[in-house]
Amino acid sequence: MKDNNDGHSHGAPARAAMAQERADRTMTFHPDWQMTTERKRLLDDANALVPRISPPQAKEMIAHSEAVVVDLRAEDDVGITGMVSGALAVSILDLGARADPSSPSQDKRFDMAKPVIVYCANGTNAAFGGKILKDLGFRYVFNLGAYKDWAESSEALPAAQGLSFDLDMGSIRPVAAFRSRPL
Repeated sequence: MKDNNDGHSHGAPARAAMAQERADRTMTFHPDWQMTTERKRLLDDANALVPRISPPQAKEMIAHSEAVVVDLRAEDDVGITGMVSGALAVSILDLGARADPSSPSQDKRFDMAKPVIVYCANGTNAAFGGKILKDLGFRYVFNLGAYKDWAESSEALPAAQGLSFDLDMGSIRPVAAFRSRPL
């Protein structure tokens, strides 16, 4: 019996072994979402490198330093839920170019001498974003984790007041302006 177009015959025991091997390579955290063990290892490494801080710790750091706060969520999330007041909205895909001092796209608000606080929707991109910044040479990088934690601490800026980076226009403008752009 040929059942996978590789020219080899696979019976029920072989198919069960292959299914178990696939299951061993993934970790299920949600019924609809699987994380490969390699991605989990990378996430664990990033979390070990970038210290996690609480919303009160972040608030204190923002109040007593020139911390740069970076929102790594999708612009739709920012437009719906708002963001930390004064945060820069930067796509995780653009973070390296926006933060790298040698990049022509570097945003001058990224300063290696200042603390940087990153957050995202669930903490995953914040961990990876923090690692990107550490790899670029930023020494003081902190992971606030999920935006919902900040929002639940009543420190959130309402969505209508949020600012976001417009990738098409190369400027900072109110999040609400994204909604008026034709698709």
